[in-house]
Amino acid sequence: MNIYDFVELNEGHVSESVFNDSLTYLTKYGLVIKNANSDAYAIPDPITAEYAKKL
Repeated sequence: MNIYDFVELNEGHVSESVFNDSLTYLTKYGLVIKNANSDAYAIPDPITAEYAKKL
């Protein structure tokens, strides 16, 4: 399952443009990183990652 599908399943409809803009900003500010080999995203800061699990 990709990130967009996961968000739609758990949060409801989100337009693709809003989702892509949000992911771009999160990447730009270093809150998420993209693995070039697998096109997977991760949260590099362990404290932020733990907090995100609780949301």
